Amino acid sequence: MENEDKILDKITDSYYTDYTMITEYIIPVGKTIIGNSVFSHCIDLERLYIPWYVKKIPVSNFFEKKPNKHFGHHYQVTLQICGEKGTAAEQCAKDAGVRFFETDKWVQGNMLKAYFGRQENVKIPEGIEIIRYKAFQYAPQVVSVEIPNTVKYIESEAFMGCELKEVRIPFGVIGFGSRVFKNCKNLQCVVFENGDTKLDDDCFLGCSDTLVVKAPSGGYVEKYAQKYQVKFESI
Repeated sequence: MENEDKILDKITDSYYTDYTMITEYIIPVGKTIIGNSVFSHCIDLERLYIPWYVKKIPVSNFFEKKPNKHFGHHYQVTLQICGEKGTAAEQCAKDAGVRFFETDKWVQGNMLKAYFGRQENVKIPEGIEIIRYKAFQYAPQVVSVEIPNTVKYIESEAFMGCELKEVRIPFGVIGFGSRVFKNCKNLQCVVFENGDTKLDDDCFLGCSDTLVVKAPSGGYVEKYAQKYQVKFESI
């Protein structure tokens, strides 16, 4: 365990402590143990999102390191740890005396920047207009997602690699980025309420050959399906 801590210290220090001006951050997928001083220089950090897969994060991360000292100034006044109850995020906040905010989503204004919860069935909140780039990379276990009518755009690779089986795209979605459903190998059906939703390149790259795209006939979606040889059914 000690050796693993040192390895992760080396990996993560180069990502975080060099960026002392960051104000918000989410720990990447796969980082289950965080080193002892990864965030110790990030004195401007206001919100740290800790997903459920993080198992250990020492409280020493929440002190500004001083020369020749293990701990320096505690910056808990401005810092808030965000995560789910019953996870390392909550325990870490308690142990470090840092504020804790219960959530499984990173929302900024009208944008869903990340879903990082443990649930397999996700309902995106009303009012969200943009699902950001790789928003679901922190929760590849998601098998279903309910997208509200307020969403207008889904950015590139938003659901890439998820276990999605069927998705309904509301009428208000006017466009997709590229590779939105890339490598969603279990995806069987995508229903577009708006036949003119614009889709960027390689939206279904790596999906199953049995995938069916459904939409009103005669629109952009049907032409896209024909161009990329995706099965299409009119609704």
